[in-house]
Amino acid sequence: MFPARRFAASLPVAGALFAFIFSFSNAQAQDSPCEESAEVAVVTSPASPWAGAPLRILVAAEKPLDGELSLIGPDGRVAARSRGQRGGPPYVWFAEVASP
Repeated sequence: MFPARRFAASLPVAGALFAFIFSFSNAQAQDSPCEESAEVAVVTSPASPWAGAPLRILVAAEKPLDGELSLIGPDGRVAARSRGQRGGPPYVWFAEVASP
């Protein structure tokens, strides 16, 4: 085949490939229930707690949540509670146990 004929023969193939690839560009993902989540993060201090040292827990969320942070001891009793939600956003709950 001559170069001009090769080029002319490849145009329909290239056009079909182009149309196939870009036909998906208008596709959009639908909203999922995960996007409605509160996106909660939990941070402890120290990162590796040890006996006798204070344990601090911080919980942060992007959206306001109804609730309270309670730290439950090994005996099943509440060792510490948050004093309600602070700030926002991010919304923060904080609790500390003096010596776990």
